[in-house]
Amino acid sequence: MKWFKLIFALIIIGLIGLFIGQNISTWTQLIEFKFEIPFLVKSQPKLEFYLLLIVSAAMGFFVGLAMMVKPYLKVRRNLARERKENKEPAPAMRQAQAS
Repeated sequence: MKWFKLIFALIIIGLIGLFIGQNISTWTQLIEFKFEIPFLVKSQPKLEFYLLLIVSAAMGFFVGLAMMVKPYLKVRRNLARERKENKEPAPAMRQAQAS
């Protein structure tokens, strides 16, 4: 099974390398795009296609990560509140301990 995983991983890596090698002229082509933010200077930089893909994928990843922070923190807050409520003794037990 270990050899099968290794061979399968090498085949996948080889196919990815073959795909990149056959399309290298497309990946390195310069692409001009507009970058417009209202409070910044408008510009039209030229970047290679692969850099544009990497930048856009990274921006999408960070936007998704930022959108998940609020629900994540809400769940953590709710879990902490539940743990705190479970550690506190019940009202009847408090009266018994006081006497």
